Amino acid sequence: MAAPRVPARRRARQLRRAHETLAAIGSAGFGGPPPPAELAACGDRPARPGTSPLERLTPQETRIARLVADGATSKEAAGRLFLSPRTVDAHLRSIFRKLGLTSRRQLRDLRPYLPEPDAAPSAAPGGGPDGVSRSRVRGR
Repeated sequence: MAAPRVPARRRARQLRRAHETLAAIGSAGFGGPPPPAELAACGDRPARPGTSPLERLTPQETRIARLVADGATSKEAAGRLFLSPRTVDAHLRSIFRKLGLTSRRQLRDLRPYLPEPDAAPSAAPGGGPDGVSRSRVRGR
C-alpha cells in the first residue's frame, strides 16, 4: 500500500522546519534557509522577490477581491463577472491564502490598498468580443 500523498505546502513547511532544526543544533551546511531548488522539489513555489502579497493577486482575483470588499456576495460577484459562484469561492480561498486573511471583513479593511484590476470582462458594442455581431448571415 502506498503512503498517503502529502500536500506541497506541508512538505515545504516540513523541509523548512527540518532545516531550522539542523541549523539550531549546529549541523554544517544548514546555516540558512533551504535552497530554492530543494523547496521547488517539494512543490513549493516561492514568491517573487520584492513583491507584496497584494501584487501577487491575479487580475481576476483582484476584481473579485474588490467586489467582495465592496460588500458583494459570491453570487453577486459571479453575476457581474460572468462566473459561477463556486469559481468565485475558489478565487476567494486563493485570495485569503495569499493575503493571510480569514474573513471577508478583513478583506473589506484592505479595500483602499487593493490595486486597480485590468478592465473587467464585458461585451463589446455589437455583441461579439471584437464588436462584430455574429447573428447576421455573412454576405448580406
